[in-house]
Amino acid sequence: MTLDTKKPEAVAAFLAKARKRLKGIQDAESEQRKNEKEDLRFRGKDQWSAEAQLERGANANGVKVPQRPMLTIDLIQQPDQLIYNQANKADLGVKLHPAGENADDELVEVKQDLYRRIQRDGGAHVARMWAFDRAKKCGRGWYRVVKQYDEDADLTGPGAFDQEIAYERILDQQNVYIDPSAQKADFSDAKYAFVVVWMSVEDA
Repeated sequence: MTLDTKKPEAVAAFLAKARKRLKGIQDAESEQRKNEKEDLRFRGKDQWSAEAQLERGANANGVKVPQRPMLTIDLIQQPDQLIYNQANKADLGVKLHPAGENADDELVEVKQDLYRRIQRDGGAHVARMWAFDRAKKCGRGWYRVVKQYDEDADLTGPGAFDQEIAYERILDQQNVYIDPSAQKADFSDAKYAFVVVWMSVEDA
């Protein structure tokens, strides 16, 4: 869809559709997002309910109650770290293979080397492991594949505006809103998605 920003009515219609879609995602995922926050809070060692904390020494309406110990014995950390280590050692990159009668083994090898360089220089492993860790802890994690200007390009030559592929972490999985009607496990059939970011009022 091409948006004609010179037409105010087209911009208004586009924003209205975006707000409607975002509201629909928020309504559909409200319980999921609540559970994600609870899971992250629990993994942050905050495993006592609000009622139990009040009973053991928190302030209730400014009134102090007797102090009682609140011990947290983490039984998840060891298996959690084991799963992370297994994923960290795994080779999650794409494997290219020649297919078809006219496939060229040498060309496939060149493309495979190019892909390995993109993965290495673009920070793919860091982005993937962050998303994996989030998914492991609360069920979902995301990262982005983006384009950025090549830092090694000759700024005075014809390749001054060359771009390269890079990977970016999405620190908070709740900053991503995906089409709730998507059916595939990787959401590749989603028709739309939103990625929101926090920013200061001065930068808005």
